[in-house]
Amino acid sequence: MDDIAPGYMICTSPRSGSTFLCRLLRETGVAGRPGSYFHGATLKDWAENLDLPGDLPDVSQIIEAALEKGRAGGSLFGLRQQSHSFALLRQTLAAWHPEATDRARLEAVVGPLRYIHLTRPDKLAQAVSYIRAAQSGIWHRNADGSIYEELPRNGASGYDFIAIRDQVAEFEQADTAWREWFDREGIQPLKITYDALAADPKGILADVLAWIGLDRSHADDAEPPTQKLADAVTVEWMARYRAEVNAGVGHE
Repeated sequence: MDDIAPGYMICTSPRSGSTFLCRLLRETGVAGRPGSYFHGATLKDWAENLDLPGDLPDVSQIIEAALEKGRAGGSLFGLRQQSHSFALLRQTLAAWHPEATDRARLEAVVGPLRYIHLTRPDKLAQAVSYIRAAQSGIWHRNADGSIYEELPRNGASGYDFIAIRDQVAEFEQADTAWREWFDREGIQPLKITYDALAADPKGILADVLAWIGLDRSHADDAEPPTQKLADAVTVEWMARYRAEVNAGVGHE
């Protein structure tokens, strides 16, 4: 592609490498500031995430605040949309804007977009990563090992076969939902995976930059901004889960 898109949307689910990719894109200085600006279960959540003061703003104010943050002072808008919060965005735009399709509504308010589908094929690894992050409260570490994102723990601890099984199913459903949405909306996204991103950050970043119409050379100086959290416990849980599946645990 040889023209710059006014914006782009990274379509994904948690623990697929989207924070890593968003930070790489931000650090180029030319690709906006992609983030989850429509994240949460309510419009109040959106407003709080965008640091909007006072009473709950209307949808137009939230959109404007998101555009300002996602552009980071430039003209290119970056958005990350997690599968579990996309329904609220679709419902909100359907009630607020008259266009016939989700894509038309979305692009009517944020401008034309290019779409990127970021997935993690190993759903067991994704599920274990998610559960361990929720239990520890540590979701991301910077490349130097310092904590980048920490949230309250969910109260649970330790290996849980049922929790892992259910999380695997949820992530599989999320991928299916994105694919069905792309088909329904006539979208052909750039498809990238967690594994490819982890193996070749600069190469994948260059591919994404080219997809949104920017020069691939902006990826030349990119450095991994975060480190993997997987460790021996992760490997142990995955091996235990596979063994229990093979033994028929959880089968009805």
